[in-house]
Amino acid sequence: MRDLNAEILRSAYEAMAKGDPSFAEALADDILWHESTAGFEGDYRGRDQVLALMGRVFEETGVQMTGMSIHDVLASEDHAVILTEATLTKKGRTRDECRAMWTHSYGNVST
Repeated sequence: MRDLNAEILRSAYEAMAKGDPSFAEALADDILWHESTAGFEGDYRGRDQVLALMGRVFEETGVQMTGMSIHDVLASEDHAVILTEATLTKKGRTRDECRAMWTHSYGNVST
């Protein structure tokens, strides 16, 4: 199960990096997303709210993300952590960003 959890998360992020909306299939219907981005803090419940949040963050901040790559995926029976790197651009200013995101995993979805 550990390898399956890692593969599900890796596949979802690879799809996201290519702009492929199929990444959303890895989100559980009843996902609970804890967001810490300033101005968007809070809990978002369900796939629709999470996808709307993702759109809002980029739309309202004007940030463009390019070159997202997966640095590593760590997984156990119940959790997976993905480490990513990406380039963020806003108003002509660019910076590289490293992120870590962890999930609870079951079956073929993340919560």
